[in-house]
Amino acid sequence: FYKVVLNSAAVDIAVFDVDARYMLINEFAVKNKEIRNWLIGRTDFDYCKFRNVDDTLAKSRRIAFQQSLEERRIVEIDEEITDKEGNKHYSVKRFKPIVIDNEVKFMMGFGIDVTPLKQVQNELSSSEEKYRELFESSLDIIQSVDKSGKLLFVNKAWIDAFGFEEYELDN
Repeated sequence: FYKVVLNSAAVDIAVFDVDARYMLINEFAVKNKEIRNWLIGRTDFDYCKFRNVDDTLAKSRRIAFQQSLEERRIVEIDEEITDKEGNKHYSVKRFKPIVIDNEVKFMMGFGIDVTPLKQVQNELSSSEEKYRELFESSLDIIQSVDKSGKLLFVNKAWIDAFGFEEYELDN
């Protein structure tokens, strides 16, 4: 029952011993059954060596794992992975201690792919940057004020026209 439930979850789920060796990995986390089975009893460092890839991600995970283990709390990290085709994938990973009889017996790792969210954030940030550059480079005076008349934003042309320094506007 539990295996079916864990494998049905649309998130990465892994259970580790306190030495960061995989004890269980759900199918969503690692699709390939042979690799999933091979990972049992091994670490992220073993996997990096097996795949002949840089172990930076394994180091980052180990730091979060150790922090979670030592502090007995959930620790979260953001990951960025570039696939073979050069596409970037983003995920949020969390480590959580499983405490039994006041002792950490296992660690749980779970993660979710946030690539679509990250792509939208990047597009929004890029769009905001373009509009900011447009306003800043405009020769027209542009300002934004709130209902009480307080300046929220002015562009360079406004500052130049009225002879203020930027630091004077923050007060």
